[in-house]
Amino acid sequence: MVGDVERWLDELGLAKYASVFLAEEIDLLDLQELTDADLKEMGLPIGPRRRVLKAVAELATKTTDGPGPTRINIDPAVVQVTGTRNLAERRQLTIVFCDLVGSTELAARIDPEEFGEILRRYHKSSATAIEHYGGYIARFLGDGILAYFGWPEANEDQAIQAVHAALRAVTQVRELSLPNGIRLEARAGVATGLVVIGDLVGDVSLDRDAVAGDTPNLAARLQGAAMPNQVLIDATTRSLIGKAFDLSDPMHLSLKGYAAPVEAWRALAAHDADTRFDATRSAPTPHLIGRESEFDLILDRWARAKAGEGQAILVSGEAGIGKSRLLQAFRGRISDEPHAALVYQCSPFHIGSAFEPIRQKFTRDAGIRATDDNRTKLHKLREFLAPSASDSLSEISVVAALLGLPPVDPKHLDGLTPHQLRERIRRSLLNQLLALSRKNPVLLVFEDIHWIDPSSAELLLETVGAIIDAPVLMFLTYRPEYRLDWPMHSHVTVLTLNRLSRTEGAELVRSAAGVELPPAVVDRIIARTDGVPLFLEEMSRAVAEIGTESNDPEIPSSLQASLSARLDRLGTAKQVAQVGAVIGREFERGLVQRLVELPADAMDGEIQSLLKSGLVMRRPGTDREAYAFRHALIQEAAANSLLREHR
Repeated sequence: MVGDVERWLDELGLAKYASVFLAEEIDLLDLQELTDADLKEMGLPIGPRRRVLKAVAELATKTTDGPGPTRINIDPAVVQVTGTRNLAERRQLTIVFCDLVGSTELAARIDPEEFGEILRRYHKSSATAIEHYGGYIARFLGDGILAYFGWPEANEDQAIQAVHAALRAVTQVRELSLPNGIRLEARAGVATGLVVIGDLVGDVSLDRDAVAGDTPNLAARLQGAAMPNQVLIDATTRSLIGKAFDLSDPMHLSLKGYAAPVEAWRALAAHDADTRFDATRSAPTPHLIGRESEFDLILDRWARAKAGEGQAILVSGEAGIGKSRLLQAFRGRISDEPHAALVYQCSPFHIGSAFEPIRQKFTRDAGIRATDDNRTKLHKLREFLAPSASDSLSEISVVAALLGLPPVDPKHLDGLTPHQLRERIRRSLLNQLLALSRKNPVLLVFEDIHWIDPSSAELLLETVGAIIDAPVLMFLTYRPEYRLDWPMHSHVTVLTLNRLSRTEGAELVRSAAGVELPPAVVDRIIARTDGVPLFLEEMSRAVAEIGTESNDPEIPSSLQASLSARLDRLGTAKQVAQVGAVIGREFERGLVQRLVELPADAMDGEIQSLLKSGLVMRRPGTDREAYAFRHALIQEAAANSLLREHR
């Protein structure tokens, strides 16, 4: 039955997720029980989740009328697609417009049927790249593709994902192998901004994904201005991607429909960085504030590790609370000490890929490029590993297998099943870590393990037990919603980061702003940001940029996606949050229930979802059942996501 699932996924174009379904022991009979939440927990991005749920529904339609034991009955509630909207809403999107260069001339000189096949392959290639990075294909417009990032579910890295997708789409089109020596070229434009999206005409069946606003027009104009094989991005996208990409110098383009020249950049290639924090931070980072006790604890654990008592620190906290900032400060503190640092970054797009954070680091450290052939890749890998590998050919063969390369000597891996190969890779990686620790203390970092793949998670669990007598400090970061089912050994420390106090918040505001702000302005920023360091930093910079005469500046674009992502994770409870947010920072259950027209039991479920999310808390000391948003910016974002007429 598992093989049937693999074939089923392959037919959907989702074969790369077969290992995830295998790890969860899901067979065809289990499909009827899958929910969007299950698929999300398994690590599937939005596009693949939608396709799986739609296919499950279609499978049910085909099988419910037939006889036999494989009959599947589906509860319609199970196959609701996350993000389906009945009302238009306001939100920040990053939009990609991709176009095939020279298609008109090509269509004029070849047979229509042949051109149709070329167009199909171009669409498939581009769509695969876009969906790989969580993009949503809104529509195909002849030889053009319109894609949204941040819909139907927002993500704090959606601008970075969009640029990755555009670069990959253009590259994949150029590398297509077509008959008669035909070579294709594509180009893309990427723009970010506020739009209205959803049911704009009163009938969701007509155009649920219609967009109103300037952003899609700008993306299309940038695409038109790009040269073949180029990706152009606008100023807002540029501000959001930080140092994640190598860019050209800014250019000023005269675009149709725009009175003034439009500033744009050409995205050249992804920039190598160890972590998301390193890649996305372009502004100077303020000195560490309000984490003195946590910092001292980490230094203590580092001292124990250097003495041969291996330690693990599990740092938990919501997005923006300062987990990566704490790590950055610690690494800066020990930068002059002899040690080895192994830093790995987990990603929501690679949860189904075994050992992906480790594979990426080997690729980056060995200087391997996607354009290298296998022989060149193996040569670079051998040069990188040879100085440290205790059994060179064996170790290199294992790492080569990890990178999907042919082994240096096939006899080292002959006859191994996929499970045995994973075991061999895990054992080899652990041996490499322990061998490295015999030369110098090791700092082993895994960022964002709430996105870790199962194979890497097993490796970490095994590593915790193996380092107890080794000079190794493991530093792992994750968000509170991640269920960390680990045995709590005596050498494991759990560190939960909380919000900053008002005094600490005021100090961070002054440091981040870079200019002296009036006390009243500082107080307003603190009131709106609720002690979340990222919120404090971004709001402070926004106020410093636009001037202190603005009492309540709009939420910066750098925070829009992060706030929207938190709201989108609420699912159907988002509507309750939106209505409550229009009422104010505090709201009563009875009033919201009347406005959303929900029965009492359904309202109970939505309220529980809000409380579980941590975005809303119960307000005691009142005769009526009342609640309050924990963060003022969340409340503002929820209210502002509704159209003015709905508010």
